[in-house]
Amino acid sequence: SAHRPEKYWTTADVAEYLGVSVRTVARMADDGRITPKMKFPGETGPYLFDPAEVERVRREQEKAAAS
Repeated sequence: SAHRPEKYWTTADVAEYLGVSVRTVARMADDGRITPKMKFPGETGPYLFDPAEVERVRREQEKAAAS
């Protein structure tokens, strides 16, 4: 079987995983706090995120919460 690329996460996936709202994830992307893997065309085109980037952000959140 062909190796399938790792599935990218939607904004909703990221929001659920990080325990924040979809709007918060979009704002984080706009602020550069999370880097989308790609953005679909159009003003409201959805973002897709690399799971490794989401994990990095989650660790940052934990560090911030711990300090």
